[in-house]
Amino acid sequence: ARRLGEKSGAGFYRYTPGRGGRATATRDPDLATVLPGGTIPEVEAIQQRLMLAMTLEGLRCLEAQVVGSAAELDMALVLGVGFPAFRGGLLRAAEQTGAAALLHQTDALGGTGLFAPPQVLRDWAAGGPAPSALGR
Repeated sequence: ARRLGEKSGAGFYRYTPGRGGRATATRDPDLATVLPGGTIPEVEAIQQRLMLAMTLEGLRCLEAQVVGSAAELDMALVLGVGFPAFRGGLLRAAEQTGAAALLHQTDALGGTGLFAPPQVLRDWAAGGPAPSALGR
């Protein structure tokens, strides 16, 4: 069966008819049977992967000059997406994490596809400029 979410009745959650026509979602106990490795990742692991994917994409945008600077990207994410302002923005948070730690995370996740580190991250880890020093 395809897991398309609420419209198919299954996804990460099982959906059952609730009051007022709204579906009620409960965690699907069979989810582990369709996930690689047969286990449901912990919330912290999911959060780390999502943050890493977003950070790598932000670095790719900076590298490809889609944005003018790290500060520009950080401001867009704080104001447009609701990234936590107290973190200073996505790339500011990445600088606090550090290039070596980010590369370690990419390697732990296979370092390919979505988790392939962009050259700007490799350069930064090798002593090159941090994202805040890059831009037009």
